Amino acid sequence: MLVYLSMQFRILFIVLLFITGCNTTPPSETIGNPVGNLTARSQEFTLAEARYGHSVANDGEKIFVFGGTTSSGFSGDIEIIDPQTNTSLLLKSKLIPRRYFSAVWDGRESVYIIGGMSLEGRRPYLQSAVEVFNTRTHEVTQAPSHTRATRMNTAVYSDDKIYVFGGTTASAGLRKGLKHVPWVSVYDTKTQQWTESDEMPVAYATEAVVYNNAIYLAGGFNGRKQFDTFYQFIPASSQWRELTSLPVETSAHAMTVINNDLYTFGNYDELEQTLRYNFDTGQWSNANLPLVPRRHAATTTLGSDIYVIGGTVSRTDLFVDSVQIFTF
Repeated sequence: MLVYLSMQFRILFIVLLFITGCNTTPPSETIGNPVGNLTARSQEFTLAEARYGHSVANDGEKIFVFGGTTSSGFSGDIEIIDPQTNTSLLLKSKLIPRRYFSAVWDGRESVYIIGGMSLEGRRPYLQSAVEVFNTRTHEVTQAPSHTRATRMNTAVYSDDKIYVFGGTTASAGLRKGLKHVPWVSVYDTKTQQWTESDEMPVAYATEAVVYNNAIYLAGGFNGRKQFDTFYQFIPASSQWRELTSLPVETSAHAMTVINNDLYTFGNYDELEQTLRYNFDTGQWSNANLPLVPRRHAATTTLGSDIYVIGGTVSRTDLFVDSVQIFTF
């Protein structure tokens, strides 16, 4: 199912294609120092293709970088990173070209590619097709479509289900462009059925991670403002709980968990911002990690390493090829 945008909005969308969704400046605030004696080593290498608006996943052995936007436009390429050698294999045109979507590993050998924006010629549309990439065979198959198609969603895997949160969808009649939604869609990988869960407290684009059978969503953007909110969602009961706010409004960030800590990387205007939330203390602090400046990057945790991959900087510096590894 293709959800097309109106002509007036398509023109605006194409003109602003490189603008990455947030345009407010976060307030200047003092952020506390890291809690505890935390140290991390950093190293860096480069992608075969610089990109932003992409998504990443790992299967415990390799890291997979999917789609996004490159200097050639919307991409359907997959770059496979070998963490043992920091080299990569580029699989060209494996997927439907799309950007601002989610890639979720199911804990076995499948990565689900959900949502985002694609182009038909110069005509943008919300992507409802769900592709499934096999990390062993590199084959791509189709799962049931996500009819509530969204761009800039965030998704995680928990207990045989994929939870897709928020993002933007087409406004009424496709005449008013895109609007942010509080939707929570759930895909059961066993029954291969989509269902709907209780909505988020806020309609926005955010980032989500899983920790100890709960899902955590931090920061975000709703088209008008950035957020410092931090929520816990319990999948078993569909209950929401608001936790300690971030120390600064944050959007266009990447987020992951390692050990008992959650990390965010980047912010729309504070491109070097790194924050840490410790699940034991329940407190946020400045992570003080030497992040290469970027927003709309993607990140994943593999073993004792966090990988921060790609992103964008500005209208004149669109594509970042940096892969940073932080070892804890």
